[in-house]
Amino acid sequence: MITSYEFDKLPQPPVEVVEAYISFPWEGMTEEKFVSLLKTFGEYWETRGQDPETWGMFAVLVVAHQAGGGHMGMSIQFCNPNGTCRDLTVLNDYLDRFLQCGSPASPADGTGHAGLAARKDAGDPLCSGVHTVRRRNWLDATGGNNSSGSSTRAKYKSAYMKRGFTQAEARCIYKHMTRTIPNVDLRGSVIEIDSYGGAINRKELLETTSVAQRASVLKLQFMTFWGDPEDDAGRLQWIRDLYKDLYSGPDSDPDHKETPWWSSRHEGCYINYPDRDMLSYTYWPQLYYGQGELYPFLQTVKRKYDPNNIFHHAMSIRP
Repeated sequence: MITSYEFDKLPQPPVEVVEAYISFPWEGMTEEKFVSLLKTFGEYWETRGQDPETWGMFAVLVVAHQAGGGHMGMSIQFCNPNGTCRDLTVLNDYLDRFLQCGSPASPADGTGHAGLAARKDAGDPLCSGVHTVRRRNWLDATGGNNSSGSSTRAKYKSAYMKRGFTQAEARCIYKHMTRTIPNVDLRGSVIEIDSYGGAINRKELLETTSVAQRASVLKLQFMTFWGDPEDDAGRLQWIRDLYKDLYSGPDSDPDHKETPWWSSRHEGCYINYPDRDMLSYTYWPQLYYGQGELYPFLQTVKRKYDPNNIFHHAMSIRP
């Protein structure tokens, strides 16, 4: 239980940020276009996204199930590492990788083009026509994006990725995001794919924190939301089938199938997206805390301060 925080020196927040949003409609979204979208997103963060000058940019691609109709979307928030938004070169370069999308709106104050200018040789469209690009006060942009929504039933799963998506992974995701199950409404089922890395991947943090994942470029959150308890079985079937299928592909570890076990491509799961399904694997603590000495160390802390296991839940540190 955390009761207080102490900071030696708080970081200086930016005054403003530039936000962009791109829409990807399901109408006309072929499997090949879907694969191209996921690979374009993942390859950027695996390669260009490792450059410190890109670390002022965060992008999240929300892949919504086709059952919801409409579209999928990508949100981007950007500022330069020095906290200003004067130079939009990095943002423009990123958006230009999705040039198939047509022409967006410019930043509200007209400063910089903020990307996606139309181009005749751009190929088939991946996303819809008008895209929102705007400047906002940093505090408003950060606080305004936080909302827990209405109370509902939900299931979550997670994974870290050290590289972008393979063809097989992208096709597997497409299969399940277009899948139908008789008498099961899959609206509200999504995969949220966050850009990751930057200063988070400083190796020395392994020695001072309880987070073992320090080499990933993407973090995935698998989610499905519904309201009627009678839909529990169908929703759980869908998300479990997706997860097991995705991590049982040709590159999966035969001793750890159905999970994003630590490898050259994956880095386990995120403990703050609780998933009791993982308790069925004897190695579940290592999925969350790595294969090193972190989990045994946390166990010693647990035994010292809570030897009677008073503070516990299904996925808490075992004494």
